[in-house]
Amino acid sequence: MGRRFLLVVLSLFAAAGVAQAQGPGRIVGRVMSAEGNRPVFGAAVVLAGTSLGTVTDTAGRFILANVPAGTRRVQARRIGYISANLTVTVSSGEAATAEFSLVASPIQLEEIRTVGFGTQEARTVTGAVATISADKIKDIPTSDPMKAIQGRVPGVEVVASNNEPGSAMQVRIRGVRSLTASNEPLYVVDGIPISGGIQDFNPAIIESVDILKDAAATAIYGSRGANGVILVTTKKGTLDGRNHSSYTLDSYYGAQSAVKVIKMMNMQQYVQMLRDGAAYNNGSFGGDTSLAKILAGQSFVNGVPKKLYAYTNGIETDWFDTVLQNADQKSFQGNLTGNTPDTRYTLSGNYFGQGGLIPGQGYRRSSGFASVNHTKGRLNVGASANSARIYQDIGEGGGAFGYTAAMQPFGSPYNYTNPDSLGLYDPRPDDDQLNIN
Repeated sequence: MGRRFLLVVLSLFAAAGVAQAQGPGRIVGRVMSAEGNRPVFGAAVVLAGTSLGTVTDTAGRFILANVPAGTRRVQARRIGYISANLTVTVSSGEAATAEFSLVASPIQLEEIRTVGFGTQEARTVTGAVATISADKIKDIPTSDPMKAIQGRVPGVEVVASNNEPGSAMQVRIRGVRSLTASNEPLYVVDGIPISGGIQDFNPAIIESVDILKDAAATAIYGSRGANGVILVTTKKGTLDGRNHSSYTLDSYYGAQSAVKVIKMMNMQQYVQMLRDGAAYNNGSFGGDTSLAKILAGQSFVNGVPKKLYAYTNGIETDWFDTVLQNADQKSFQGNLTGNTPDTRYTLSGNYFGQGGLIPGQGYRRSSGFASVNHTKGRLNVGASANSARIYQDIGEGGGAFGYTAAMQPFGSPYNYTNPDSLGLYDPRPDDDQLNIN
């Protein structure tokens, strides 16, 4: 009896030792694309036959925790790629490595698609969801992320509200829906709906932009998504179970100049046009095509009509050449990203400056972005902050270009009618009461 009891006790200890030896491990690795060997973001990595799974980060890395010890089959899949399978051996308390290389497959779809805070079948949202990645956003040197997606998404119209530097872009998804209510889409940044647009966001902090275009895709947001939804995902640090950090510095400088400017008539050509018009229409000026008739006006210089005085003395101005100017555009960007085994963080700072093609206009923005995410088991806590200080000079506004095109070539921007006021602006250089300097 004593021997039997002793054997039972020893068997229990042995079983406990085996159970402890067969404790869970983990699988770490990366998912890369076969074409170009680039990281695949958002790929699903699952343990076959179980509910264990995870998603790759921006660097294509993943960590699959609490994996039972033994030989396991792991699958990686992503929409647009052919699924890949690997067999790995997991040891208790240790990390096994799995490196995937996915081949592009333009006809393959996932069974579900994440939309807002829920998921829907891919067949209900195919063609209704468009994604713009960070690589495409950074290709366009601009202060507004929405300008970077201009012309890239079918059914989405992105136009500038005006030509002033820093002006907001007007976004219309599937056309105008209302004549009286707002037609602006709903913007959701990292899962949080915000009021207004994202024109003040630094494009360098955006990981991707998803545009939901139809009712099936936007149903999760109710009436707020009636004009479409734009989901913005900001960049986060990588989480690969190691301690490391990295920084990047980026800058560019560019020059701006007006192109395809309308070629206007000079003073001689304009006067000839007036003479031809008067000669063609005998009723005008009684058929008189003399300069005194066609250049008559309301203002006089030494008893001579102002336009006639300007013509006689050769005082003329190419207003487009006078008003339009060259300008510069520059950006300075710094990023710091890093992580510990359970925390990832991102810090970013940016200065953007853009001059105006019309004097008195310009745009300058200083912005900062910080993000931190902590993961412990099932607990995932994150916080992010974005701040910007903006100076926008609007000058004469959008009317300046219109006045420039309407100006007659007579006169000078500066007052030549009074020698004592040389250097001061002339409010009516061409003596037209509808045009101002």
